[in-house]
Amino acid sequence: MPPDREVEFVIGPLPETAPIFKRPYRMFVEELKELKKQLMELQEAGYIRPNSSPWGATIMFVQKKDGSQWMCVDYRSLNDVIVKEQVPVTPH
Repeated sequence: MPPDREVEFVIGPLPETAPIFKRPYRMFVEELKELKKQLMELQEAGYIRPNSSPWGATIMFVQKKDGSQWMCVDYRSLNDVIVKEQVPVTPH
């Protein structure tokens, strides 16, 4: 986890926005196995953790040139309802 900061960065939704959760895309059995494998690897590495948020984004797999699967998260519907540039980003 990142260290505590003076200013906590929060990305919030627009007022009166209901949680967005889209149905998952259909996946082949091989894709479901790959999803489970990648999620377990990310969880074991500490990059992600279990969550019970009502918000959600769909994922899909794209085949790479070497035949392996690249997991892509579709955040477009969530990006449409967040407050833009809530905290300006300035270089140090």
